[in-house]
Order: sequence, then structure tokens, then C-alpha cells
Amino acid sequence: VFFLFIHLGSILGGTQVTINGNGFAPANTRVIIGRIDYTSQSTITYSQITFTTPSVPSNLYINQAIPVTILIGTNRAICSSATCMFQWSTSDTPFVDSVSPTAITGTQMLTLTGRNLATNPTAAIPSNTHVTINGTSCNVTSITNSTILCQISGVAAGHYSILVSIDGVGNAVSVASLTSTAALSSVSPMTIGTNGGVLLTINGNGFASNINNVQVNAGSSSCAIVQATQNQIQCIAPARGSNGSPTVISVISNGVSFPSTLSLTYNTAITPTISSVSPTSGSASQLLTITGTNFVSNETSVVVGNVPCAIFSVSSTSITCTVGSSPAGSQPVIVQVTSTGNSNSNVQFQYALRVNSVAPARGSYGGGQLLTIVGDGFNGSNLAITTVSVSDTTCSLIVSIGGLTQTVSYVYQASLTASVTSVSPTRGGTGGGTTLTITGTNFPTALGAISVSIAGVSCNVQSVTPTVVICFTGSYSATTIQAPVIVSMTNAGIAVGSVQFQYINLWSSPWTWGGNPPPGAGALVVIDSGNTVYFDTATPILKAIVIDNASLIFDDNQDVALNVEYILVVNNGLFQVGTESNPFQHQAFITMYGQLRAIELPIYGAKVLALRQGTVDIHGVDYGQTWTQLGTTANNGASQITLRQAVSWPVGSQIIIPTTGDYESQGESEVRTITALSTNGLTLTLDTPLNFTHLGVSQTVGSVTVDARGEVGLLSHNVVFQGSVTQTWNQVIPPCAVGFNPDQFAVQSCFLGRYGQEVGSDQFGATIMASGANSSDNTQDVILRLSNVEVSENH
Repeated sequence: VFFLFIHLGSILGGTQVTINGNGFAPANTRVIIGRIDYTSQSTITYSQITFTTPSVPSNLYINQAIPVTILIGTNRAICSSATCMFQWSTSDTPFVDSVSPTAITGTQMLTLTGRNLATNPTAAIPSNTHVTINGTSCNVTSITNSTILCQISGVAAGHYSILVSIDGVGNAVSVASLTSTAALSSVSPMTIGTNGGVLLTINGNGFASNINNVQVNAGSSSCAIVQATQNQIQCIAPARGSNGSPTVISVISNGVSFPSTLSLTYNTAITPTISSVSPTSGSASQLLTITGTNFVSNETSVVVGNVPCAIFSVSSTSITCTVGSSPAGSQPVIVQVTSTGNSNSNVQFQYALRVNSVAPARGSYGGGQLLTIVGDGFNGSNLAITTVSVSDTTCSLIVSIGGLTQTVSYVYQASLTASVTSVSPTRGGTGGGTTLTITGTNFPTALGAISVSIAGVSCNVQSVTPTVVICFTGSYSATTIQAPVIVSMTNAGIAVGSVQFQYINLWSSPWTWGGNPPPGAGALVVIDSGNTVYFDTATPILKAIVIDNASLIFDDNQDVALNVEYILVVNNGLFQVGTESNPFQHQAFITMYGQLRAIELPIYGAKVLALRQGTVDIHGVDYGQTWTQLGTTANNGASQITLRQAVSWPVGSQIIIPTTGDYESQGESEVRTITALSTNGLTLTLDTPLNFTHLGVSQTVGSVTVDARGEVGLLSHNVVFQGSVTQTWNQVIPPCAVGFNPDQFAVQSCFLGRYGQEVGSDQFGATIMASGANSSDNTQDVILRLSNVEVSENH
């Protein structure tokens, strides 16, 4: 700290203190006087600190040299002089004891009497002393140590304290107050015409400067306020109406009713009067002659339906003016004379509706063409335009305003009509850049004569022939949408036909991820904020996918594979692999990863598709019957089996043929792959011959026929939800030795009764778990729908 300007100040505060130095860190500097922190009130730069003192915080601080401490972090700034002190001093505090006069009714010179008003040369300069009364400045003209002279131009009516502050010293202790008396002094003009419309000027004292806080009435009618100051109000005089003449003018400002002796006289003899207009109808630019009385040159204006009529000449009984453009229909003619007000408004001029032309006059059957209709009498807020067909191609374009109509012809022309028949591809990423081929007929061949848009986004046209348009899609800012492809031709309109293109967020597209590559191995993927992402690829092993108020939908245009440790659906999210009405048709693998020591989600655990709030739909192809029986016995060594019921299982599917042996034949169940299916659906060809015989017979015992037929079950589905086997936990448990006796009296254990070969950690499989949050409104928090899905413990 090099120097501290202003060491002494008023006990009422308001003293601006400046500290010069260097090394101040604006974000890490504290200003402390005594034990009180003033940092929040300070402006800090590298070399200067300024702040304005508040009132003395404690009587113990009055007339005491209080140390000023500057801390940068925890380091105290070095004060290079012995002046890092400040004192709230009574000898330096200005006092205002009285004011004269104590009440005003307008502009007034005030004399403020007090002490310590100019204790230093700076304070003795009038421009350094500031006097305010209810926010209004009193202009200081002179100052001594005991007197301040200032002129106040006006204050809203009321009783107010007088506030004084002196630069370099601070705020004065003031006990003086001033009353601003509500008063009205004059109104101008005092006599007007009976229709009102004159700008009234009301002089007085104590008005609010905010027109919303001022109300003026002439009798019982409101005078619309134009502007207001403390000394003057201007308003538009109302018509006489039912008021007497003269009528009393009343003013209410800030809720204060002003005493009034002012009045306004309405005089019929000076009122502008219209007796007739000629002609009584026409259009814009019509020369109008107005006949009447009490017109005044250089004070007269005319409006026809609120549209000015340009004055050409004025006499006391006649006005000629040029009519402007106005909506068609009857419009009142009003003359306004500045000093006497408005005329009567019961004389009308009929604006004609005129339609001169329409351009272009021909276009496509698809519509969408921008037409320019030239005429007069149009009204943008009450205008109807319709087309009425009178033949295959020619229409009447009808313009209607109120009860008035005008007609012009427009032709829908086949030679100007293009058609769109298809678009390829029918979808693309929201990031744009998809090349579209639009086929159709009658396209214009010039690039500049055609444009394409989808969902309001331009598709940049690259080339065009009479039958093909090629364009690049633009970027669509929202999530997925399906919208029509709009092909527009200059001066011809829109092509007919309805083809759709869908903007979608594909998982494989970098634009789905803000221009970055799709998520890599170990990534935590969050899909939120209402977005919809279409899954169209095979992923590395992801850490987790969180679907938060969003949708992840498997794209049914290719085989896909999702590899992930956790999937969490929350906040009305959607995880969808096909639907019940539209099952997924391609191959889809959902493989969950994890092991015995994986981190477990509360409630759901690990290696899990967890549904907390939202919907999970997983639906594979419905192959009809998934279990049947052998039609005949399948002998060991056979490569074909005959079924009892026809099936439609796909070639390549796995099937299981369970054992039909005795209780020691658990190892005789066999899994095979279908390599061919007969046309009648009853004969399956297997990839390898059977190792065991499986019965397919019926036996009759007495009168009862018993089927001794092995089942045949379909294991494979096109949608597979499965768990992975972690190599760290893949200890193999061998099958029981041949000859193991599982009889109830057997003494062998064979690894706690397990008979077939197993993997030790295989019991830690993938899980689909739905556990909804508690709902106070009885809404359905979780919807889980599965059909025709292969759920496998491991792969």
C-alpha cells in the first residue's frame, strides 16, 4: 500500500476511500477496517482499491483511528506509510439543522442551515455538494460552512427528508425536511370545441413524473395523459359528452387529490363541423373535398379511417385533401384543429376494394406458390383470399374484405406442375450430408429454378434433370422426425406427390455424438433430454448406457450387437428392440458383461438391464410353434428327424431333442442345428447325426393310448439377450464319470450331485430386472414386455 486517500469521514458514511498500491489480486483480496470486512463493497484492481464507507458500525469506532488491513489470500499487504488508518470523525461530519422555506408550491430557492458544511477547500466547491429531495436534485449555487443555497424545480406532493452528501467528506446528518404542496395554477387552453381532442397543458406543483401514477378528469371523463413532470401535465381533452360547461378539472397524483378551481369550457360556436364530403366513395389518391365550418388554416389535419388525408388547401368552410390507402369499407372522416379540437365523426367515406392483378397468374397443381396481388383497400388483419374452381385448371381468386369482394383469374397449369414419386434413401442422420436422389417428372433443368426442403431444413441441390433431383441434406437441430420432401419451383409452386424422409440419430454417426466418433470401449453413454438414438452397429464393450427421458431403439435395417456391462432406464426412458405389433426382423445380440466382483447397482446388482422408470420392449420374430414332438422315432446316427406338427423354423436355428431314456440318461439330450426344412414343415435335416435314439411312438394300454414321444424344442431366436463368461472365472467342472448311479441309495457325491459338465462361475448370468420407484399418483412406472426372445445364461 503506497497511499490511502481520505483518512477522515462522516459518521453517517458515504465517504469514498481510495487506496493506491500494487499486487492486489481482485479475486483474492480482502479489505478490513478494524474487524469488519468491506470486501463486498469494494472495487479492486491490481493497483487500486476504492470503497464507500457505511455508517459508523459502532459508537466505539467514533473519533478513533481504525487500522485498514488489506489481505491478499492470507498475506497482509505492507503499508509503506504510517497512514493506513481511517476515522469516523464527528468534527468532519456535516450537519443540516433546518431549511427555509419549509414548504414549496413550485420552483423555489432553498436555504439549508447547519454545521461543518465546508470544512475543507474541496467541500466549499458547490458542484461537490449534492442535495436530493425524494430523488430530485436541488441545484447547489453556493455553500459556506454553515449555509447551502440550492434551487429545487419541483417535487411530487408530500413530506420528505432532505439528504445531503459532500464529496470527500460523506453524508450529512440531516434533521431538515420539506413539504411539497399539491397545487394547480392554470390550464391552457381554457375553451375548446365540444368534441375534445385538444392537447391541454395543466401547470401546478407536486405532480408525479410517471404518467401511470397521474389521473386527470374533465368532469366525469378521463383526459388521456401524454406526459407529466413535477410542474406540468399534458393530456388530450375528452369530448363534452354528458358533462356540463364549464366542467371542473380534477387531478389525482400518487393517490393525492389536488385542490382545484380550474375549469374547462366547451363551446359549440368554435367546434369544427363537417357537413358533407365529395365524392363519398373512392380509392387511394382520390381528391376529397370536405365542406363544413370552423376550419383554421395552419392548424388543421384530416384523417379518413385513421389514415391521414394529405391537405391540399384549407379555408374556414372547405378543405381539399388527397386520400391515403385504407382498408375497404366505410371509414369516418374527422377534421382536427389544434386549438379547438376534433370535428364530428358521423360523415363517412366509402373506400372501394380494387384488385388490379395477380402475379404470377399461373402455377403448379401442388400449390405453394407465392402470389403478389396488386390493388387497393386491403386489410392485413381482416383479409380472406379463396380460390373457386370453375374448370379443371382455371380458378377465380377472390379477395374479400368484410362484405366487399373482388375477383381475378388464376390458372393451375399442368405444364408447370412437377411430381415427386420417390426418394432414396428414405432416412439419414440429423447431422445432414446424406445424398438424396429424388425421382419424379417435369422438374426444371436450371439449378436456380428448384429448391428442396425437409422439415424446414434446406437440402442443397447438386444437380437436376427433368426426372431426377440430387441434393445434400442439411443439419436438423432436433431429434428424429419424419417429414415430407418439399420440392419447390421458382414461379411455379410446389411439386405434387407425398414422399417422406426421416431424420434420425444413428449410433454409428459422429453427428449423433457432437461430431465425435461413436462411444468406444469402457465408455459411459448417457442418452437424455428427449433424444432418440437408433442403434445400427456392433459396439465394443461399453461400461454403461443410461437412458434418461430418452429412447434407444434398435434399427431394423441390419444385424446389430450391443456389448455393455450395465443398461439403466430411468425418467420415462425407452429401450426398444422391435414392438409387439412390429417385431425385430434382423439378428440382434445384447450381451451383458460382468463377473462375481463387479460393482453392483443398488437394487439391481451387476451384469443387468435395469428398468427403474420407463419402458423396455424386446420382441423377436414369432416363429409360431416353438415346441413339438417327434412324429417317428429318431434313431442314433440319423441326420433327419420327422415332427408330429409342422413348423416354420429358420435354417440355421438350434434345436434341442431331450432324452427319452431312463433316469440315468440325463446326458442323452442333444442340441443340433437345422440345415434344411422340408416344404411341409415336418422334416428337419440336422448338421450332425444323432448320438442317441429318441422315441417317437404311441402305446396302447387297455383302452388308453399313451404317447412315448420325445419333444423337439426351438432354442434359437433372432433376438438374443445373453451374459458373457469372464475368463478369470471359467473353471470347468467335469461331468460325472460313466456309471455314476443317481439312485436315492447311492453313496457317490460326484461334486454335490451335478451330473453334466459346467463352468464354475456360469451361475453369475445376465439379468433383466424391473423395479419401479414408488409412485404417489398410482401411475405405471415400469413397463416390461418380452416376446420371442432367446435369453441365454452365457455365450
